[in-house]
Amino acid sequence: MSENINQQPNMSDLLKHVGTANDLNVGDKISGKIIAIAKNELLIDVENIGIGIVRGKELYNEEYLSRLNVGEEVEALIINLDNEKNMIECSFRAIGKDKIWKEITEAYEQKKTVEAKIREANKGGFLVKIHGVDGFLPASQLSPTHAIKTVLGEEKSLLNQMKKYIGQVFNVKILSINPDADSLVASEKAVSDEISGQKLSKYKVGDAVDAVIVGVVDFGLFLRFDDDLEGLVHISEIAWKKIEDIKKEMSIGTKVKAKIIEIDKENRINLSIKQTIPN
Repeated sequence: MSENINQQPNMSDLLKHVGTANDLNVGDKISGKIIAIAKNELLIDVENIGIGIVRGKELYNEEYLSRLNVGEEVEALIINLDNEKNMIECSFRAIGKDKIWKEITEAYEQKKTVEAKIREANKGGFLVKIHGVDGFLPASQLSPTHAIKTVLGEEKSLLNQMKKYIGQVFNVKILSINPDADSLVASEKAVSDEISGQKLSKYKVGDAVDAVIVGVVDFGLFLRFDDDLEGLVHISEIAWKKIEDIKKEMSIGTKVKAKIIEIDKENRINLSIKQTIPN
């Protein structure tokens, strides 16, 4: 939101514009030009009528306000024809919600990629903001880059691992919307799957890749290659010998060569390290 407090005209200047609001009613939509924006209120010059004020919760949300500037023509709904400041009390809530939800619905229907800011973390996933609307990003819908894995020997809880993402912005697609509840559900995995699908088109079963270990679990390893493609090496495909203690044998950050042994219909990749070395 633009801060123009120093440019805000004084009340005597504003009242010179005041005309009559006799032809208006509570609930009517008015339009006017923004003449001042402060932290918790915004003033609108409604031509031939007077000064409208939008303040507090009627400003709707930061996402909507961040787009507004002094001199811009805006619409608002009247909630009081003559408040204690002799101004027309107005609201952006319905107007702003309609505009933002129009964008969100379009992004949902057209499967557009949008930005989600991580606000909070819980065991199930993340609470996010998308265009100023509250949303939920389930942990199961994270991309391989951000997916939380249980790593052997690591003491941090899953929740503490997730909290490191608070404040970050993820690219997501919207899975479902609920305008009545002003909420939605998003997926980062849908974006990464789309990118991975494009990258995977140049690979086939049997190809060897240079990879790095990004996860060590009791049943195998997670490897990453080609920047953001990720696959699983089952413990039986790590070496020709029996692996007694996977933690002692392998560690995160180690670079390895692997062979693609399967790409399933959902683009999940299975890899083998042992098939790149002599038996």
